[in-house]
Amino acid sequence: MTGRKSVKIVLSRALMLTLGSFGTLMNHLGLKWELNRVNAAILCTNAFYSSEKAVKELNLPLTPITTGIKESLDWFQENKCL
Repeated sequence: MTGRKSVKIVLSRALMLTLGSFGTLMNHLGLKWELNRVNAAILCTNAFYSSEKAVKELNLPLTPITTGIKESLDWFQENKCL
């Protein structure tokens, strides 16, 4: 949607968890590191969720993913994040 080529990097679970542990160590040493052991473990799970219950019980409107992406990209462009 942005016209830019996407980048996908595939890392093994072991490497991801090692990098997360390294990040946790860096944080303990006072260095800001975005990836930590907890985040790495979450990234290694295959967790998928359904909005069916929210739509049914709360009458939550179901917005197409393309609409959400477009609105997000517009916001990022307006706020000079892209």
